[in-house]
Amino acid sequence: MYQFKSSFIKIFLITLLTFLFLDVVFGNYIFKKFMRSSFIDQDTSFGNKDNIYDHGFVKNYKTKSAGWGNIRYTFCTDANAFRSNCKDQFNKNKYFDLAFIGDSFTEGVGVNFENSFVGLVSSDLKKLKIANLAVSSYSPAIYYSKINHLLNKEYRFKEIIVFIDLSDIQDDSVCYKLDKQIVKRR
Repeated sequence: MYQFKSSFIKIFLITLLTFLFLDVVFGNYIFKKFMRSSFIDQDTSFGNKDNIYDHGFVKNYKTKSAGWGNIRYTFCTDANAFRSNCKDQFNKNKYFDLAFIGDSFTEGVGVNFENSFVGLVSSDLKKLKIANLAVSSYSPAIYYSKINHLLNKEYRFKEIIVFIDLSDIQDDSVCYKLDKQIVKRR
């Protein structure tokens, strides 16, 4: 019986080590050769750390190689660091009729601004000044903190529409907490 267990353990360990070796050598090669190559041209430098509401965008930014998986799209921000139509990239307006805030869906990840739902609303309501305050991975704690911060910086909004999705519950309970109107990472 002891002999059987000993040889079984040896075979198991040899098989495991062989598998791990092949996985490291060939898995890394396959990943670099076939999978990673589709992400190389992706621009992610438009993200910005924020001391009040955790993260946002840099101001006056334009790239044609923002990425979501293997999809590339044009991404622009205005002088307020809000996602915008590239034609409005240097807009310094602090007064808006309508603002949208949410996470990746509201930001419009994976599509040009004109094809995002905020962009479609903007093109239908051309007389209104519309702001897209959304950024991926935002949550209710960040919505509250960012809106408060903007109001304190003398931004004015006639209406703000908040888009809450299912991931917001998890983000607030696992990732973020509000401490005196400042978002902290958990």
